[in-house]
Amino acid sequence: MQGQVDLRKFTAKILGWFRGEKKIRVVILVGLLGIALIFISEIAIPAKKNTQTHTASETLLTQYEAQLEAKLEQIITAIQGAGACKIMVTLDNGVEYIYADEGKNSNETNETQNDTGEHKTSQKSDREYKLVIIQAQNGEEALVVTEMQPKVRGVVVVCQGGGNAVVQEKIIDAVTTALSISSTRVCVMESTAQS
Repeated sequence: MQGQVDLRKFTAKILGWFRGEKKIRVVILVGLLGIALIFISEIAIPAKKNTQTHTASETLLTQYEAQLEAKLEQIITAIQGAGACKIMVTLDNGVEYIYADEGKNSNETNETQNDTGEHKTSQKSDREYKLVIIQAQNGEEALVVTEMQPKVRGVVVVCQGGGNAVVQEKIIDAVTTALSISSTRVCVMESTAQS
């Protein structure tokens, strides 16, 4: 009996608390605020993951540029007459991946007959792609067959011997051969700094 009395008093208190107009508005406002916070957190979390992936890709691209610049600097400073140099490499896009697939070829042949009795045969060939998925440390991933480094957009070389036409030609030959790019993508300039 005592438990029923306490439960009735408790229920009466709660109902009495909700009867006030201000209190109902506060409860509704708190509920709406909670729903809004849930939606905001759902939107903010994926955006943060995407930003982290984009930042990681930019970091890899910057590291690749720095590696190319360092290697070119070693080569160019070894060229007679070039002297000390500074190099800037610009790249197109980022790293491209080619994924393994379990492709299926399907061939469809249609044979038709027109009004004059001639037979006409048409053939349609399609390829259906299905990526090969493997288990990795962070879950499942598509199997990468080839990783293609970004293409070089251009190279600028500023060196002490950059004003000499023979040295310029040697530098352009070295850069175009090393990076497999055309000479129109290479600019060699003379440095103003004397050492």
